[in-house]
Amino acid sequence: MADYKNTINLPSTGFPMKADLANAEPRMLASWERRDLYGRIRALAKGRPPFVLTDGPPYANGSIHLGHAVNKILKDVIVKSRTLDGYDAPYVPGWDCHGLPIEMQVEKTHGRVGQKIAPKAFRAACRDYALKQVDGQRADFKRLGVLGDWQNPYLTMMPRFEAEQLRAFAKIIANGHVYKGYKPVHWCLNCRSALAEAEVEYEDRTSPSIYVRFPVEDVAELERRFGFDPAPARAGVLGEAPTSVAIWTTTPWTLPANRAVSVHPVFDYALVEFDLGAGLERLVVASERVAPLMQILGVVQWNLIGEVKGAALEHLALRHPFLERRSPVILGEHVTLDAGTGAVHTAPGHGLEDYLVGRRYELEVENPVGGDGRFLPGTPYFEGEEVFEANPHVIEVLAERGALLKGEPYHHSYPHCWRHKTPVIFRATPQWFISMDQAGLRKAALEAIAHVDWMPAWGEQRISGMIAGRPDWCVSRQRTWGVPIPLFVHKHSGELHPRTQELIEEVAKLVEVDGIDAWFDLDPAALLGAEAGDYDKATDVMDVWFDSGVVHHAVSQIRPEITAPADLYLEGSDQHRGWFHSSLLTSVAMHGRAPYRGVLTHGFTVDEKGRKMSKSIGNVLVPQKLTGTLGADVVRLWIAATDYANEMSVSDEILRRMADSYRRMRNTLRFLLGNLHGFDPAADALPWQELVAIDRWAISQAFALQNDVITAYRNYEFHDIYQKVHNFCVVELGGFYLDIIKDRLYTTGARSAPRRSAQTAMYHIAEAMVRWLAPILSFTADEAWAFLPGARAESVFLETWHSLPVGAEREAEIDWPALIALKSAVALELERLRAAGSIGAPLEAEVTVYAPPAQSARLASLGDELRFLLITSQARVVAAEDPSAHGVPASEPGVWLEVVPSAQPKCVRCWHLRADVGRDPAHPELCARCVVNVEGPGEERHFA
Repeated sequence: MADYKNTINLPSTGFPMKADLANAEPRMLASWERRDLYGRIRALAKGRPPFVLTDGPPYANGSIHLGHAVNKILKDVIVKSRTLDGYDAPYVPGWDCHGLPIEMQVEKTHGRVGQKIAPKAFRAACRDYALKQVDGQRADFKRLGVLGDWQNPYLTMMPRFEAEQLRAFAKIIANGHVYKGYKPVHWCLNCRSALAEAEVEYEDRTSPSIYVRFPVEDVAELERRFGFDPAPARAGVLGEAPTSVAIWTTTPWTLPANRAVSVHPVFDYALVEFDLGAGLERLVVASERVAPLMQILGVVQWNLIGEVKGAALEHLALRHPFLERRSPVILGEHVTLDAGTGAVHTAPGHGLEDYLVGRRYELEVENPVGGDGRFLPGTPYFEGEEVFEANPHVIEVLAERGALLKGEPYHHSYPHCWRHKTPVIFRATPQWFISMDQAGLRKAALEAIAHVDWMPAWGEQRISGMIAGRPDWCVSRQRTWGVPIPLFVHKHSGELHPRTQELIEEVAKLVEVDGIDAWFDLDPAALLGAEAGDYDKATDVMDVWFDSGVVHHAVSQIRPEITAPADLYLEGSDQHRGWFHSSLLTSVAMHGRAPYRGVLTHGFTVDEKGRKMSKSIGNVLVPQKLTGTLGADVVRLWIAATDYANEMSVSDEILRRMADSYRRMRNTLRFLLGNLHGFDPAADALPWQELVAIDRWAISQAFALQNDVITAYRNYEFHDIYQKVHNFCVVELGGFYLDIIKDRLYTTGARSAPRRSAQTAMYHIAEAMVRWLAPILSFTADEAWAFLPGARAESVFLETWHSLPVGAEREAEIDWPALIALKSAVALELERLRAAGSIGAPLEAEVTVYAPPAQSARLASLGDELRFLLITSQARVVAAEDPSAHGVPASEPGVWLEVVPSAQPKCVRCWHLRADVGRDPAHPELCARCVVNVEGPGEERHFA
């Protein structure tokens, strides 16, 4: 028996079947850095149309979590795909480095500022801590395969950034948006600082709910308001019982700061009489709340004496329930009827709505609470008490004074500090604010929103609602580690120095050299000269949301390639109230436009049951562990495969399935590379018109898919790319084309036209596919790139999309969908024969296709090569007037199949069962086709 092994073209490639990503990826990272791949990309892309994605800075504190990985990988996919799309798409990562979380960490080791460490030394410790956090996070982000200028990121604590932040603040002042006000802001007792809206989250809490009497000072005046006859006899009857306006509150501790009681001008208010056991009394209550209140108080019978609109009660004098002062009735649109009494205790120093309505009535903004949450010295009854701990004492005083109607626990949603998870208070303090209305910022921001492409579209409505309803932005903080508010305020007039713009620029120049310490060390006389004694130097620092909010300005000044407005901002869906929000306000305040043309959001990670990641549940997946086991490319594939517009489900099982999908795509690449062994595209590729028909079909399929892939990348629909490319590998290639061409690849001459045709198609498919996968499976694509034949750049990331041959866009003359359907029908019959034991492999069968004359010519278009498509040893199409008289029906109506075991001898080389086996005496074990391929000029193929 002759040995024909050396006449078979077996696959050969160095691209390993086992990925070993956990070990291979770090080696590739080292190679990318050694070659300065990012720098090479930037040099190559210079002069192309720009695409700018501005990086929203993560906070420099702690290790990265899976949400960070999702965000950074999505950004990386976009930047890489835009680079392949022919853009200059830089990526400059950044970090948010100032603020309270870092202060808290430093306090753990160094103590509080002013107690164990000086402010300057404390800031130095904060800076050192932040740098270490940046280093740790940077290593983890790079491990995910994210390409960027990691050696030169922007840090909000860089002196140059801090200086540009001051210049941005100066511009906003110049445009008339900044003022200093004494008004209530969210205040964290642990932070001992004001909080921004984005630093407040709402959690359920049980508070003491109390109903309180505010006695009417002049009952006769009340009678007049209700339209009663003020004659002495009538007034004497009404004047016998104590009369009050009833309020309801869940913050008893705020009553020492009460300055009024608010009622709604158009609601109806009732005067009701009842007896709680201590004799008759009368209350003024919103008419709709009378019955609920009586039920709460346990009153079964009551009398309705009169009813008026709230507007009739304006300026009615009430007495504070335990302090010797008046609390007038005022009118407020903020009063509701969903709970309480319809009359609202109003303390302008402890509530924003109270403050706003109080301004209309020129009420005093009183705040008897210090920054530590304790009542200030001299506060009657409650001096030195912590506010929440004082609640029972307040209730006790009310009861002693006969002012308490009812007290009971109340479960409700209450603002908490997002860092400490502790309840916050509203507390009036002198703060710097960016006004939403005094220079038209709200209106301009809402107009700017309409010119942005929001993805998903609901983002526009969400941020519009937040901008429309938000209060002025408190941008000052009473902390140590932050960018200073560089202002000088006149000690008597409270006005800013007339040279404020010039002074801020001088400060910015100092900060540019020495950082924020330049301000804190500054002697005002150095800038103000003899005027220094007339001005106070501001001591507050800026809200960290202002730091990140001016990235659009600061980074564009430091890094010219990151222009503003950016093409895209991409962050989690919570950033409509965070970075998208603060960036919008600062950009509109500075330039009158949004800082971005498009905004894309992603959801948050949950487990397979939809639960949030929680250590207590045990469902937390750590990216560092995942890259060390599965590899970054599997994590990247999961992110791309998931519809990130919604919550992103992830678990060990989901990632295991992703690993299986990854292997299928990797194996497809490996098959292509293995069978391109010995192929030089420059010398061996065939022109389009000389390709075998099925090879042209395969390239055309790749052409159509490439159009879909590019469109999906441009639309940020990465899950669509995963589905289509994975399906292409499994169905069109693995389930059809590659299976068919194995015979041609292995058995025809190594340099023959049929084999070169298949290799030409595989070459173009591989060239295209590696690029399709590169933004997602970055390590695998660049690894495969090195094994592709032909001259090429060092990395796939130095390329653009592959240009497929001219002709790939044309429609095929052969009805391939019908032939694919026919192959599937034949495969079912072959499996039936195999299961019955009639055949062991498809090549042991022969197929006859019966079709009406109108259909038979189309199905017979491949001639004798139909057998190669069906992967059987014999296949023919017979025109029959009545096909149903033969075999079993195919999927195409009117077409019937007859599949039977072949009785012919087997060729030892190609394994086909053919009648011509042994006809050549020199090769008694070969079929005629193999003889031609081994010794002759080689067979010809036209179709398959």
